Amino acid sequence: MGRSDTEIVDRLLADGLISREQYTGAINHFKGHGGFVEESLIEIGAIDEDTLLKALANHYKTRFVSTAKLRKADISQKVLDRVPRELAIKHHLFPILFDEESNTLSVVTADPSNIEVEEEIRRTSRSARVRSFLARPATIKAAISKFYKGDIHAFAALDKDSIKAFQSM
Repeated sequence: MGRSDTEIVDRLLADGLISREQYTGAINHFKGHGGFVEESLIEIGAIDEDTLLKALANHYKTRFVSTAKLRKADISQKVLDRVPRELAIKHHLFPILFDEESNTLSVVTADPSNIEVEEEIRRTSRSARVRSFLARPATIKAAISKFYKGDIHAFAALDKDSIKAFQSM
């Protein structure tokens, strides 16, 4: 099973990466808006994406993929075909790489500790192994929209410069 809704903010507070006020603000924002607590932390300005991802990747003992990297990634249809879109949406993950030699599928997820989901993806993709990397929930959603659904503007909402450029068009 996955993590609790407050596990992330609890950890960041304990590690001194956010203040008690930022903790409370993130929890209130999350309760009021729903979604993911990671996004609440970023939206209220409690922490930036890089700091958040580094801290969580360290906690999960994995690597992370930033929004900028995933936005620029060239994901092949062969990789996308390994994980049906509905399954990617259901488990909020996105396939990024398939190593044919080792039969290993790499995915990004907001919860790389969820072994049950990893196992389901391994079976569905017919891969010997699944490697889970960390990414922001909003980044994963944008990647699903861009690569599975063909939405060329999927990442625009995550990039303030892109938002300004898009609005000026």
